[in-house]
Amino acid sequence: MAPTLAQRHLPRPARDWAEIQERMLVPLYEAVYERFEVGRHTHVLGLGCGSGLALVMAAILAPVGILLGCVVALVADRRSRRGTRP
Repeated sequence: MAPTLAQRHLPRPARDWAEIQERMLVPLYEAVYERFEVGRHTHVLGLGCGSGLALVMAAILAPVGILLGCVVALVADRRSRRGTRP
């Protein structure tokens, strides 16, 4: 499986989960995209999207669409480093 952006920036336990466990969700992602008819021009917003695998799959289905993902853990980590609160 190709590494996704979040996998390169997540702590080791989260990367392990993403590499081993998340691939088990591929059939679910496929079913959801089929049900919602994700196609060439679809726009997808992923919030708290884990390793980004779901968005990578959406990008394949919607090469002309707009895909935006926000990894909540990275946002929280950045805030904690700056000492700011949500």
